[in-house]
Amino acid sequence: MKSINDIIHALHVVVLVGGIERTGYYSPALNAIFINENLDELQHEVVLIHELGHAALQRGEWELYDATINMKSKMEYEANYFMVEWLFDDYMKSTDLEPEDINIFDFMRQNDIPSKDEYMVREIIANYDFS
Repeated sequence: MKSINDIIHALHVVVLVGGIERTGYYSPALNAIFINENLDELQHEVVLIHELGHAALQRGEWELYDATINMKSKMEYEANYFMVEWLFDDYMKSTDLEPEDINIFDFMRQNDIPSKDEYMVREIIANYDFS
């Protein structure tokens, strides 16, 4: 999987950090990601990857985001999946663990992934290419 900087460059996204009210958001009109300056390093990375998921997967579909609650939920799920998949790949590259040694809850805790996304993490682990 590509590094965060590789994804940013490939998508030609501008990342701006500043005093915003939300943790972060992607503006397709500007092709820019805005990140709250008060986030710690882990929160910053997680929010950035989530917003990159929006930029990578939904750039041309953004008008659908507010069309219905179902579309918004679907697009948020896709961005979360992108984020968790990237975080898990990074986790596997930084450890010497075998698949059977992975503690899903340690991974989730270390990456600030909420318990509601456990099913998503389990699916990503089950489908991960360990080669």
